[in-house]
Amino acid sequence: MTFQGFLGPHPRLTPLDEGSYTREGAVGFPILAQPPSDLTGRSQLLRETLWALVRRESALRLGLGGTGGRSCRPLAPLAVRFAIRAPGRMIPSGSSRRFDSQRGGMRQSVRWRWVLLLWLACAGPVVVAGEAEWKANILAGQLAYNRGDYRGATAPFELALKEAELVFGREHPNTASTVERVATLYQAQGRYADAESLFRRSLAIREKVLGAQHRDVAASLNNLALLYWAQDRTAEAEPLYRRALVIMEKAIGAEDPALATSLNNLALIYQAQGRYADAEPLFRRSLAIREKALGPEHSDVAQSLNNLAGLYKELGRYSDAEPLYRRALM
Repeated sequence: MTFQGFLGPHPRLTPLDEGSYTREGAVGFPILAQPPSDLTGRSQLLRETLWALVRRESALRLGLGGTGGRSCRPLAPLAVRFAIRAPGRMIPSGSSRRFDSQRGGMRQSVRWRWVLLLWLACAGPVVVAGEAEWKANILAGQLAYNRGDYRGATAPFELALKEAELVFGREHPNTASTVERVATLYQAQGRYADAESLFRRSLAIREKVLGAQHRDVAASLNNLALLYWAQDRTAEAEPLYRRALVIMEKAIGAEDPALATSLNNLALIYQAQGRYADAEPLFRRSLAIREKALGPEHSDVAQSLNNLAGLYKELGRYSDAEPLYRRALM
């Protein structure tokens, strides 16, 4: 089945500098100076050893020496065990106040201070470095995708997805956007079954985290519908486009260019189904929104002109189609 007209822009791929859910300007935790020095015996030795490893890991993960490893992660159980077995009487550095073993609450506070300190020094830089790697892989994959190098985009996008799951978790908007990028890549490669699974996963995350009426949910619906369109599964694409259109009208208003894309896509579905009377007003509304918002010379306006002309041509209304085609070419 051959479709006339352009099906709207590529599926929504949010740039790195957009989106309210991408943390910007993240910085690492500082390298802390030294452990308390007024402790004795095995406790002092163990704490100094932990501290040395913490400082090494922090320096590595913040790019102050070599490449970062994961040496801090195995220390977490050790830190917890040490905190539980720590002696009751401790004198924090720079303080003359003693915490007696009978004052369990204060003693436990001092114990768990070490656990928190270890987490700050290890987990913080790991998260910051992981987010940087995620962004770098997204950028590399997007550059390859944009130049049509789908094979070259595969490894960066798949690595970015792993980093997103590690840094943000499996149910986070940034993870959903990364899943969507991988799905779009798989669709371009003709891996439709893999793409559908990922598009559905992204949609489920966004519905759960952002709510069913969020515009990002509409973007996921649109992208899944595009996949069905590519496989001539118009009956499955239609309800997705209809739902996306309702969400977009509520979320962004009736005169936003993004709404014109949803109108255009649903109109193309109706045209493919032979529902010309339903398709024409949607094409006309999409054209009007784009002309008003973008100006008559914009490429999206030319797309709307071409699509409406294609509908008239299919109906045999050549006198109506010709001026639209001429204007689209100008």
